[in-house]
Amino acid sequence: MGWLLDIWTITHDYVKAVVEVLYETDADVKQDKDLKAWMDASGDPSQGNLRGLPAVDTRDDLTKVLTSLLYRVNAHGGGTLVPAVNPVLAFVATFPPCLQNATIIEPGTPVDPTKDLLPLLPRTGTIGEMTTFFFTFVYSLPSEPLIPTGGITAEPHFPPSQSACNPALFKYRQDIHDFVDTFVADWNDAVARFRGKGPGSPPSYADNQYEQWSLSIEL
Repeated sequence: MGWLLDIWTITHDYVKAVVEVLYETDADVKQDKDLKAWMDASGDPSQGNLRGLPAVDTRDDLTKVLTSLLYRVNAHGGGTLVPAVNPVLAFVATFPPCLQNATIIEPGTPVDPTKDLLPLLPRTGTIGEMTTFFFTFVYSLPSEPLIPTGGITAEPHFPPSQSACNPALFKYRQDIHDFVDTFVADWNDAVARFRGKGPGSPPSYADNQYEQWSLSIEL
């Protein structure tokens, strides 16, 4: 949970910086017809289908909504990191879709291996399918990474008229880059403790994980 809160903070800081550049006052937000049209379309079941969007009349309102939306994309992109899946999520035998039966037999209860035990064992086919699903993403580069291959300051997103927002974008990318490095180091230490060994260096398959972080949910 702490990692997700860190991602939330990074996302919020970026959104807040951009909103404060684009809208000098709360009145600017309230009077932005294009923003209102976008919000209306986003909440329309036939278009954006984002239920429960609040009224956006202030810079703080807008920051909260955009942080919430972008965080979900951002956290999803982080799910493509190898350490995000391996080894915890890859151990899928006890995941609900893999279980044959919701019954949990009390310890010490006599069971017939064929009649009682087999119906409780996980679905091996489902385990394989879920594992394949996970590792298809973590070992495949996203179609467009959050951090461009050219580096933190490559491919500025904002046009010349909004160029003051690009430093916030670059800081956002740098913050994600630093987060990934810290996450991989802590993951490596945790796995080493689990295995009863010294941490050493992260394995090669955990190098440069920020290149795995997807820009969007469309991986």
